[in-house]
Formats: sequence, C-alpha cells, structure tokens
Amino acid sequence: MISRCFGIDDLGQYGLNWLKNNFLGEVLEERNLVIDLFRDAYPKNPFYEHISEEELDSYRFVHPYMKTRKLSDKVIEMFDVGYDKDTECLTFPVKDINGNCLFIARRNVEFKRFSYPCRSC
Repeated sequence: MISRCFGIDDLGQYGLNWLKNNFLGEVLEERNLVIDLFRDAYPKNPFYEHISEEELDSYRFVHPYMKTRKLSDKVIEMFDVGYDKDTECLTFPVKDINGNCLFIARRNVEFKRFSYPCRSC
C-alpha cells in the first residue's frame, strides 16, 4: 500500500524499506505479507486501562440482531462480538497488538448508532 501511495509498482519493496527507515520497528515478511511488529516499541496506551476478561465475559451473548446482519457464529467468536443488555448495544472489543482489550466500541441495535469512548470521557 505504501509503495502504491508513492506511485511505485514494486510489489511493496519500497514500502517495506520506508517502514524500516521511518519507524525503526522490526518488520517481518510472511506469505508475501508485510507485518510490522511494534509490540514493545511504545509504552502502554495512557488513555485507556485494559478491559478485563471478566468484563468481556459479561457481554458474551448472541443477540438475534447479529444473525439479521449475517454474522456467523465463527465471526462472532473470532471478533468476540457480544451484546450489552444494559445499553442494548452490540459490543466490539478493540485490542492492541498484544491482545489486550483497550476499549469497547458499541452499536445500539434499535437506533443503529455507534458509540466510541473518547480521551476526555
């Protein structure tokens, strides 16, 4: 993608070098995919505490609305989509590269409005 943004058609080599030169991260090539790993390059996110597994467990319900939106059981499990009975929202955990849940995005099933936490909230 980075190579394309710079108008270079080189199967991503320019982009790979650009990432190495600009982010000092360790870059891996796996099955022709470029994955940059910044696992320990940045400190913990100062804006969010990690959400515990216990809290995530409290949202692990399947709501009929998920099926109307064509979410398969596999997708629900893979992305840990849940349902918060108190707010009547689908829940979407947003995780960091280490798998820690930073926050939960929500979508109300009745009003179809999204809700994301903000830094000042």
